[in-house]
Amino acid sequence: MIWRWITAKTDFAALAPAWDAAVLLAGGDNPFLLSDFLLCYTESFVPEGDLRILAIYDKNSLIAGLPLYCARRSRRPRLSALRYLGLGFANLTEPFHPPGAEGAFTLACSQALAELAGWHFCHLPLARTSWWRAAGGCRWLDSSAGVSARLVVDRPAEDYLLTLSAKMQSNLRRCRRHATAAGGVTLTRETSPAAVAELVDFQLLHNGPARYPPDVQVSPDRAAWSSFTRTLLLRLAAANHLDAMALRLGGQLAAAGFGFRYGPGYKSMLVSHDPAFSRCGPGLLLFYELINWCLAQGDPWIDMYADGNSFDKRRWCRDFQPLRQAYVFPARRRSALFYYYCRVLAHG
Repeated sequence: MIWRWITAKTDFAALAPAWDAAVLLAGGDNPFLLSDFLLCYTESFVPEGDLRILAIYDKNSLIAGLPLYCARRSRRPRLSALRYLGLGFANLTEPFHPPGAEGAFTLACSQALAELAGWHFCHLPLARTSWWRAAGGCRWLDSSAGVSARLVVDRPAEDYLLTLSAKMQSNLRRCRRHATAAGGVTLTRETSPAAVAELVDFQLLHNGPARYPPDVQVSPDRAAWSSFTRTLLLRLAAANHLDAMALRLGGQLAAAGFGFRYGPGYKSMLVSHDPAFSRCGPGLLLFYELINWCLAQGDPWIDMYADGNSFDKRRWCRDFQPLRQAYVFPARRRSALFYYYCRVLAHG
C-alpha cells in the first residue's frame, strides 16, 4: 500500500468518484464516508489548506481512506489537532478499507500519520471498532462513547407496538385516535425538488441549528450550520441519497424525517415536527409509520446512530452497539507530554 495526503479542496473534489467507488468496494454501511457529505462539510467548516485526507492506494487504485482536517485546540495548551470530517456528536467517525485488510490499513495509516508534521493529537469521537490500537508508533487513549441504536424492522408496526412499554403503547394508540380525528395520517417519501425544499424549510424552522447550543469546536455560527444543513440535504436529494419523509395529518405537514440512503436500512439523520400538532404526537407517529414503510421497501432496520442512550431512541430500539472515542498521539516529545497529561486526567 502507498498513500498520499489530500490537503486541497479541489484535489478532493476531483478524487470524489474514485473515493466513493472505494467506499462501495469496502462493503461498509457508513454513509458519512461518502464524498457528498465530506465535501459539504469541508466547504462549510474547513479553511483552505487545513484539509488532511488520507488516501491509500494499491498500485493505482484507491482502496482505503481516513477523512481528517487540522484545527487548533481552543483551550490550553494550544496544540494542533487532527479532527474527523463530520459531526463528532452524531455520525460514525471511521476509516474504510477492503474487507479483511484492517491490519494492512492500520500499518499504512500509522506510517502515514508518523510522516505527517504539524499535529499533536488526533480525535476520533465515535467508532464501532478500536482499530487505532493496532497502529504502531502511536500512543492512544480511548473510552466508551455510549452506543449506537438500531430499530430492527421485522414485523408490522402494529405488532412492533406490542413489544414496547405499556405506557408507550397507550401513548401511540391515543395519538393514532387523534390523528384519525384530524383527518388521517399519511407518510410519503418526497423526491421532487419543490417538495424536498419544503421539508428542508420545515426542518430548519422546527428543529434546526438555531435551537442547538453553538458548536465551539467547529463553528459557533448558527447561520453557517443552517446553510450546511440545507446544502447537504439538497445535495443528497439530487444524488438520490436522501429519504425525505413527510408525515401529514389531514393533508397538513406535521412532521419530517430525513434518512441517508446508502446500503441496507433507513439511516436516520434529522427529525422535526410542528408543535401545533403536538396533541397527535407527530414525532411518535412518524416512526410508527416509518416501520411499515421500511417493511414495504425491504429495509431490514432503521439506524439511529449516536446517542443511543437517549430516551427517544431507547423507547424505540432493541439493538445497540457500543461506540468508542479515541485520542491518538504521535511519538513526539510535546505530544508525549500531552498524552501523559490526558492520561492523568482520565484516571484523575
